[in-house]
Amino acid sequence: DQREWNIGMEMEQSARGRGDRATDVNLLLPLNPGSEGLRYGVSVAGSLYQEITPAREASFYRSAAVVGRIRSAQGAAAPFEILPFYSLDQTPYETPHPYWQTTDGRLPPSSVLHLAYPAALHAPWLRSSGNARTYGIIAHQQLAADWQWRASLIRSHAKQRHTYDQVITQTAPSVWQRNLIAEQGNERDSRSAELRLGKRWLTGDSTHWLHLIWRGRQAQYRYGGEADIDAGPVSADSGLPALSQSGPFLYSEKSRDSVQQSSQGLAYAWQHTQWTVNLGLMRTRYEKQTRSALQPEHRIEEQQNQPYWNISRKLGDAFSVYAGQTQGVEESGVAPVSASNRFEVLPPIRTRQHDLGVRWQGSLHGQPFNAVLGYFDVSKPYYGYNAAQAFALTGTVRHRGLEGSIAGNLHPQLNMVMAAVWQDATLNRTQSNAADARPAGSIPLEWRSYLDYHPQQLADTSFDLALQYSGPQTTSETTGTRLPKKVLVQLGARYQFRMLDMQAQLRLQVSNLFNRDNWNVDSENSFQQGKPRTWRLVLTLSQ
Repeated sequence: DQREWNIGMEMEQSARGRGDRATDVNLLLPLNPGSEGLRYGVSVAGSLYQEITPAREASFYRSAAVVGRIRSAQGAAAPFEILPFYSLDQTPYETPHPYWQTTDGRLPPSSVLHLAYPAALHAPWLRSSGNARTYGIIAHQQLAADWQWRASLIRSHAKQRHTYDQVITQTAPSVWQRNLIAEQGNERDSRSAELRLGKRWLTGDSTHWLHLIWRGRQAQYRYGGEADIDAGPVSADSGLPALSQSGPFLYSEKSRDSVQQSSQGLAYAWQHTQWTVNLGLMRTRYEKQTRSALQPEHRIEEQQNQPYWNISRKLGDAFSVYAGQTQGVEESGVAPVSASNRFEVLPPIRTRQHDLGVRWQGSLHGQPFNAVLGYFDVSKPYYGYNAAQAFALTGTVRHRGLEGSIAGNLHPQLNMVMAAVWQDATLNRTQSNAADARPAGSIPLEWRSYLDYHPQQLADTSFDLALQYSGPQTTSETTGTRLPKKVLVQLGARYQFRMLDMQAQLRLQVSNLFNRDNWNVDSENSFQQGKPRTWRLVLTLSQ
């Protein structure tokens, strides 16, 4: 029943020059505040974002969203809420981020991190563009006798008018080849719906829930048909020459995919003073049809029963233990840009996960303090590069390990959040006679910590420190090459004040404080540049 709004403005500067710029606006507007009948409201959000990548490439994005809210009158016998929504994301222009591919998984030379890319900034024809929109409605209602229902109907559509990727491949120790991959008219259209009917009842000191669930999804994809342009050899030491458009691109025929997926399920939950139990069974049917001018029509059909369960047991006031198992069908996405079958939509994969652990919910200095330590075991089919450099099913991958987190106040003025994951990732290449290996991109140990300090003498000011550690990351399944371990440090400060009868907040952040050269692993032997030291200043106004 109260109007609220805020606006945020962000400015960034990096060790290599100008950085990102962003503006965000959010508005919450009741349409009939204080009404004793139906209540209406609307939320509106919009953003403008200009990105300058580590390679000094410029891209521009804008988005807008509106969410309506219709609520029943207070005290209604069957209260309900309806949420219609619409969002639009536009990319007026996006310059291609270069992918660097080496032959053995070793990093490109450090000089690559400091190259200038004048062509990407000043070649209007080398700019991707497109838009995406999502709209639908979500509703729920509480009925008599503790029955309730929830439903959603969502549609999304995305179209890329033009897309470009720049791939720079190592052909010899000091020789590189640059290629541009151009596409036009890629589209994705998806429709989904969900209906859930639930019932709650009590028996003694226990609470029970029973849910009937139905989900459906239909998707159409239009992709591929790319043109591959030879942009000539380059030198990582002398820089990249300016690009010139050498004539119209010759696009090949596109492929089309149609996906239909439906699931029906039954779920049961039981909650006692010491126990919580969740059981369920979902039956999923998946059908995919692929049409291509170059290959015969291909159809995939799968049906799977997906049971799941999880149990937790309290051990006193602070400790509890938990265990669970689940499995499912998930999309595999598309083949990466570095593959010979780039952008091809991949078949679905079946996943299985087991976990167990312990939770502690206590207090320190009179403030809540929580800790979790758990074991996980996840296995699923693995897609990688075969002998033809196509991205295809090569085996199965298993991730086993420990994950933990702690969060709370170490001191009345000092808050901490820390999370860590140790995992043993093993790739069993069942499609060949090759030995087991570490999958590309896997990291044996990662941890992140965040400290937020509020000094008593400066009530409106706080300071924060973030640390991120990444262990040696595997870059090549064939050679076993790994990146060096990486530690990144971020410092920040926040100041809150009043300005023109508005609440204001000024935030300063410095990421990659020591300006470490860092790379992100895209896929096997393929890298993209990480950000250098970056200063970010954000001003937020609200009322």
